[in-house]
Amino acid sequence: MLFRFGFLLLAVAGALATGQANPNRFRVGLEINVMGQSFGSQGTARAGKVSLGTANGDQWVYDNGLLTNLTAKFDLVSVSIGAMGRNLAGVRWKDRQGNDSSGYYANGQLVAVPGLFGAEKGGGDWIGSIRAYNPFLNQFVDCPDHPQREMVASNSRGTIVFQGSDELNWISPQNIYSWSNGVMRQRTAGGYARALNDNDVILIQDWERILLLTPQNVLLPVVGNGLAPWVINGAQLSNSNRVMLRQGQVAGSSYYLNDGDKWSTLESLTDGLPSDRLFYHAEMDPVTDSVYAFYREGNKWGCTRLDPVPEPGTLAALGLGVAAMLRRRRKG
Repeated sequence: MLFRFGFLLLAVAGALATGQANPNRFRVGLEINVMGQSFGSQGTARAGKVSLGTANGDQWVYDNGLLTNLTAKFDLVSVSIGAMGRNLAGVRWKDRQGNDSSGYYANGQLVAVPGLFGAEKGGGDWIGSIRAYNPFLNQFVDCPDHPQREMVASNSRGTIVFQGSDELNWISPQNIYSWSNGVMRQRTAGGYARALNDNDVILIQDWERILLLTPQNVLLPVVGNGLAPWVINGAQLSNSNRVMLRQGQVAGSSYYLNDGDKWSTLESLTDGLPSDRLFYHAEMDPVTDSVYAFYREGNKWGCTRLDPVPEPGTLAALGLGVAAMLRRRRKG
C-alpha cells in the first residue's frame, strides 16, 4: 500500500514536472531594485540576464543578481544595449569625444567592432544588424544581398536567421534564411521572422497569422489556425515554444501568451498580482520562460520577474526524493 501511494505521488510530481498541471501560469518573483531608482526602459532577457534603463538615462545589465551600470563604468554619453546572448550582449554607444561605436559587452569589457554597423540583434554568440559577428570566432557573416535586409536573431547552437526583401519596406513578405556551420539556406519566401529559439524553431508572423517554422521547414500554427485577433507589434519565443505577443499600440494589458487553445493576457496568467498593476513592457527569458515585466505604480516605474509555475526542476526533484525515501523504507 505504501509503495502504491508513493508511486502515485511520483506520478503526480512527474506529471507536474512535464507541465501537465496548469503549466501556463506565472507567480510574482524577484523585484529588481537599482538603488531605489525608477526605471525608464527595459531591454531583452536571457538566462537570468536582462538590460534595464533608469530614469536618468543610465543603462544597466542585471546578471543573476549582479548589477552593472555600463554608462558610468565606461563614462559614456549614451548607451543602447541590444539582444542578450549566451556570453555577451550587443551594444551601441557614444563616448565623450562624440564617437559612435557598435560592439559587445562581455567579461566586464566593452569592445568596439569596426564594420559591424549595429548590434541590436543576437541571442547566441553572434550579434549584429545587417551583418552578424562572432567575437569568439572573429568571424563575420553577411545577410544575402537584398535592398532591404537584416539579421533577426542567433541562438546557442550557432544558427543565425536573416531576412531580406527586394522592396524597400518591411511590409512586403520577406525571404527568410538560416545560416549554420558555414551553410546559408533559404527557409521560406513569405512572412516576417520575429524570433529564433535554441531548437532552431523560427517564429514567423505572416500578416495576421503567428506560426512556428520547424527545422524541417514545416509551418505550424501557434494557437488554433494561427490567426491573432489584433494587430501585433512584437513577438517573442522561448525554447519551450512559449510565445508572447505585444498587441499593437495599446498601453497596459497589451502582452498575450499562448495558453492552450487561446491567447491570454500576461496579467490574467499571473497569480498574486495586485489588481491595479498593468505591464507596459515585458521581455521573456527564452531559456527559463520567466518574464521580466516593466510596470508603473504611482510615480515610480518598476521591474519584476514573473516565474513560471509549476517549476519543473523543483517538482522533478520532489518526485525523485519521494522515490528514494520509499526505496529506503522498503529495504528497512
